[in-house]
Amino acid sequence: MSVMMREKEGMIELRCPYCGAEYRVPKGTVYATCPYCGTTVKISEKRVEEKHYVFRLMIDKNRAYRDLIEYAEQQWNSVHGLAVKTSMRKAILHYLPLYIVRINIRVEGEEGREYKKYVSALAMKQPPFPLPPDYGFPVRGRDTFKPSIIKNTRYYMPDLPPTLVVSKLKAEYLEEAKELAEALGGAKIIDESGLEGIAHYPFWEIHYVYKEKNYRGIIDGADGTVVYLEYPLSMTGRIMTLSAGTAILLGSTGLGAGIGLVAQHPLVGLVAGLISGVAGAVRLYTASFSPIGRYRYNPAEEGYLAPVR
Repeated sequence: MSVMMREKEGMIELRCPYCGAEYRVPKGTVYATCPYCGTTVKISEKRVEEKHYVFRLMIDKNRAYRDLIEYAEQQWNSVHGLAVKTSMRKAILHYLPLYIVRINIRVEGEEGREYKKYVSALAMKQPPFPLPPDYGFPVRGRDTFKPSIIKNTRYYMPDLPPTLVVSKLKAEYLEEAKELAEALGGAKIIDESGLEGIAHYPFWEIHYVYKEKNYRGIIDGADGTVVYLEYPLSMTGRIMTLSAGTAILLGSTGLGAGIGLVAQHPLVGLVAGLISGVAGAVRLYTASFSPIGRYRYNPAEEGYLAPVR
């Protein structure tokens, strides 16, 4: 279905083909969603995008708040008893855009191989909150897009070119296919990968209060992963953090001096150890002087504990 649109003053004005509403989006927008009925159009092709999905919201705001507070209490340097000392100030539901990509690559021949799966990735340049660049998004658990999710939420439209994301997601499989094709004497590679559709994924942004100070946390609305968390540091925790920083500084300096003596260059070893110690201790020193602790989800550090998406 064709979509009526025109450029004006750096914006694109559209008329929704379903409800007839007129709305504007910034020039350069890849997909636009009607704020009244939820119809999504692909700007470059002036057509309705039929394959639009939404991932199920499995966690409500109250559970998101409880889970964040419980996670804050588990941090070794946090204040104890937060569950009865904090209150939720506000909850914001964000829906971030994803591209669902179909990987379909095959190396022809009897000993060839087929790479066939669906993968997904963030479809926006800059998310509105801290999010690891390698955060794993799922492809399962999605439903047909519901226009009702736009109301009372922060809804974001894709601003990355789909071709760029498709190319990035299939690169690993294509490289492996090329190596296999070369090993088979130049077998033919068929690449039919492409964009399967767009989807929107939920995250809760929870703001809570402890002793009249505001703290914030981000939690995955589909599987409960704590992505980012601010929490109050206990005085004991701050002292322990300061002590840990001092121990790293002294230990590294001493080790450097020892190695320098063995190598008959004590001054060089001392300076190298000091530099290394400062680099390791500065983060802990900075944290010890702040009343706020911060946790950031790192998929690489989580290892086998990270959710399978």
